[in-house]
Amino acid sequence: MAAKSHITKLEAMQSIILRTIANALWYIKNKKDLQIPSVWEEIQPFSYRYKDRTTNHPNPLANTLYMDNITGSCYSLLN
Repeated sequence: MAAKSHITKLEAMQSIILRTIANALWYIKNKKDLQIPSVWEEIQPFSYRYKDRTTNHPNPLANTLYMDNITGSCYSLLN
């Protein structure tokens, strides 16, 4: 999972690009009007699938990627 600061930057860039495409003014909310999902909403399903694949992987090192005792990892963001 990407850091929150990276997701924020991606969402800001997404907003700028959508505003340019739609030729909208700066104060109009693009995601709601254009019905575009946020970056976080797009990343979440991929993160869950990746977590499922790694926890069920035959390689023991891949299984440890999402252990409960790991702090500061993306596991804590998903729960």
